[in-house]
Amino acid sequence: MDRLRRCRRSAQPMPGVVHSVVAMVTSRIVRLIAAAAVLIGGYAHYHLWDVSYRHAPVKELFVINAIASLVIGIALAIGPRRLAALGGIGLSVLTLAAFALSRGPGVPTFHATFTESGLQPSSVHVLGVGVALVTLIAEGAALVLSLVILAWAPRRRGARAPRRRGARGAGHP
Repeated sequence: MDRLRRCRRSAQPMPGVVHSVVAMVTSRIVRLIAAAAVLIGGYAHYHLWDVSYRHAPVKELFVINAIASLVIGIALAIGPRRLAALGGIGLSVLTLAAFALSRGPGVPTFHATFTESGLQPSSVHVLGVGVALVTLIAEGAALVLSLVILAWAPRRRGARAPRRRGARGAGHP
């Protein structure tokens, strides 16, 4: 109580309050950057579908990725942290896996197997850079930032810590 009175007299905020405000602002900034990365990846997929993959065997997957990116990007910006972070992780992992598969054995689709090589298509650009490179950078950033958000997210209110064996009151004499 004495510490609280000293902080009030000196007109300085309590150290815990400053720390929690900084943590809240940092968390919000990380969430917004993650949302931007997911949305950029989704826009890159939409743009690629619109410009050159409208009739490709993977056309449905590009549209699904664009729609999922829009939903997850909005959720990262304003939604529940843990669920949005899990969505960002899942979307990024699946997108990066599909990219790797398309450069190797191919992505199985409803119509055929889809393969490419290198950073094709190099003729399509988003933000002045090749679309494949933009997608790789955006999805990699979204994956890392979503993992950070998940690590920082508070646990559920009703979650309990695991009981230790042999603790008092655990039914042992």
